[in-house]
Amino acid sequence: MHVHVVDQSSRTDLQQLAEADGPFDVIIDDGSHLNAHQIFTFQTLYPHLKEQSIYVVEDVQTSYWKDLGGHSVNSEKFGETCMGYFCELAKYLNHAEFQSVDGLSDTMLAIARSTKRIAFEHNLILIHKDGPLGRA
Repeated sequence: MHVHVVDQSSRTDLQQLAEADGPFDVIIDDGSHLNAHQIFTFQTLYPHLKEQSIYVVEDVQTSYWKDLGGHSVNSEKFGETCMGYFCELAKYLNHAEFQSVDGLSDTMLAIARSTKRIAFEHNLILIHKDGPLGRA
């Protein structure tokens, strides 16, 4: 087990981490708890997670706290929060059943194609990676 302290807003820091120690069996994001950082870190590090592995985002209660970039659950901006992002990603898990992918996010489709399950628990999200990132 290794614990790393990096700047979650720095693609360079996250890429250096991935190059030095990846691919990973488990990633636990217990970092800044800023919504933008939680999403950015997932998008940057998820490709460096091994197949049949898990990515964990802790302290997602900040999705509801305005001072950390959160919004009310009924706000149009809720999709910008960590919870909003993963709720949107969960919609894509059944991509094989979609009759059309026109107008959908290629990025979300690619992530969903490699994801087996997303579990939401109190202040915690677990993303179970099943395979390589899928092609959109």
